[in-house]
Amino acid sequence: RRGYNAEAEVAFADIDPADYDGLVIPGGRAPESIRYDSDLQHIVQHFFDEEKPVAVTCHGPQVLSESGVLEGREITCWPTMRADFEQAGAEYQDETVVVDNNLVSAPSWAENGVWMERYIELLNN
Repeated sequence: RRGYNAEAEVAFADIDPADYDGLVIPGGRAPESIRYDSDLQHIVQHFFDEEKPVAVTCHGPQVLSESGVLEGREITCWPTMRADFEQAGAEYQDETVVVDNNLVSAPSWAENGVWMERYIELLNN
């Protein structure tokens, strides 16, 4: 079923990631499309290079995979995506939430409260 339509207020190309303290990539089907945007990949790479907090849920790790930042990382995700992320070099954990250094991941919206709490802890450090 179709989700929500939301108009973008800024393009990825117009974002300076240095202006932001954290990055959240929600799941759903959007990551399938936006993951190929080279400006978004640049943003993601900045957050990992600077070790700033990043949170992903559900299919969100698709953006990380395409950005080349999953090698050696522990993550969780929507279960049917497991093989994709393992092929990208990540170690899948069947957990409610996984924190690996600056990366917080969760398998779905049902864990929003748990991953948000861990993400806020990272932002406050």
